[in-house]
Amino acid sequence: MDNIKVSIEETSGLKRKMTVEIPVEEVDRCYDDTLKEYRRHAVLPGYRKGKAPKDRVERQFRQDIDQDVAKKILPDSYEQALSEVKLTPIGDPEVSELKIERGSPGSYIAEFEIVPEFELGEYLGIELEKPEAVVGEEEVDGLLEEMRSGQATVKKVEEERGLRTGDVGMIDFEGVADGKPIPGGSAKDFPLTIGSDTFLPGFEESLVGAAAGEEREFFLKLPDDFQEKDFAGMEASFKATVKEVREKILPALDDEFAKDVGDFKSLEELKERIRTNLKATKEATSQGEMREKLVNQLVDAHVFDVPSAMIQERREMMMSNVERNLLMRGVPQEEIGKTREKIYEESAAPAERRVRATLILDAIADKEEVEVTPEEVSAEIKNVAERNKMEPAEARKVMVENGSLMNLKAMMREEKTITFLFEKATISGAEAPAPADEEQGKEEK
Repeated sequence: MDNIKVSIEETSGLKRKMTVEIPVEEVDRCYDDTLKEYRRHAVLPGYRKGKAPKDRVERQFRQDIDQDVAKKILPDSYEQALSEVKLTPIGDPEVSELKIERGSPGSYIAEFEIVPEFELGEYLGIELEKPEAVVGEEEVDGLLEEMRSGQATVKKVEEERGLRTGDVGMIDFEGVADGKPIPGGSAKDFPLTIGSDTFLPGFEESLVGAAAGEEREFFLKLPDDFQEKDFAGMEASFKATVKEVREKILPALDDEFAKDVGDFKSLEELKERIRTNLKATKEATSQGEMREKLVNQLVDAHVFDVPSAMIQERREMMMSNVERNLLMRGVPQEEIGKTREKIYEESAAPAERRVRATLILDAIADKEEVEVTPEEVSAEIKNVAERNKMEPAEARKVMVENGSLMNLKAMMREEKTITFLFEKATISGAEAPAPADEEQGKEEK
């Protein structure tokens, strides 16, 4: 599209107001081409298909033709206008004052935000301190006890005694607050491990010492963040009957135990494996913390306006992730809706920092020519396919159709850039760790 007139006005920050005028010749040409298409397919009374007079077709389909002409002219003229003023917009524009009609120049106003321009500061040789990854014997012992608990057997206590910490009590219970049953506050034949801290604070302690057949009544204050908001903070009364006392029999912590839980010749070999795994976990956590600090330093060192459209998109993404996690934890959709506004408000600052980090890392990637190869993309698509039990070709097709393939490539490029910067960083406190693989980098995000 030739000879369009473009003017730009900077309204505020990154917002731009672009006025576009299209020559009457271009408008009329588009009307003529569109009318030809309509005439070719039009079926009007008294005329064979494609033989109706142009003026009759134009009168019959005037509104549809006007809409189609606008749909054709807008994208072409918009791209041409952006090319002339050399701007890169964020998202789709808001179009107003659209005037497209035969015999007159076309015009409209497009408002949008642009990608911010900023000067990159120093980003090579960022100084980082590696946290010390020390494994204490109490951590090893704690994991061993968890493994013992997992291998424990449970048997009914024949002697007449009350519940002790570590016992499993088979109980019936019901809870009431303000004269109404507490949702989820009653059950029958429920196996409750005393000391597991899986129930309301004080519930398990109230049953310590209760023998089989004993009923206890006690009062507890429901937490302020109780899942059922209508009952949050209320005083509740509970009746609980212990039907049976069972005790956990822990296996001896010896070489036989080590052989039972895995391919270990001795207890000491099992402990050494636990130490090694804990060390590796702490090293990975340490590396993740350093990578996060690296990005935070970049964000703190670069101050510039961030497009509100990108912040909004990031906030919506963060909200979706939070809601999905809450649903997976069993929080009802209704309760999530009640806290959505608060979560959304709290997402503003982290969303802006995340967008700023993306823009900075993208600028560094451009400068350092960091690219993701087709082979790397294919390998990641294969990983995605395996996680979702799909064929790689099917996964790629789905990602192309829903637009997530572009996001995947962008994410991979960003992680590759972070790895590049991490390798160039100056790390004190310990020997620099090996670069994280792509998968670990995504988990850190």
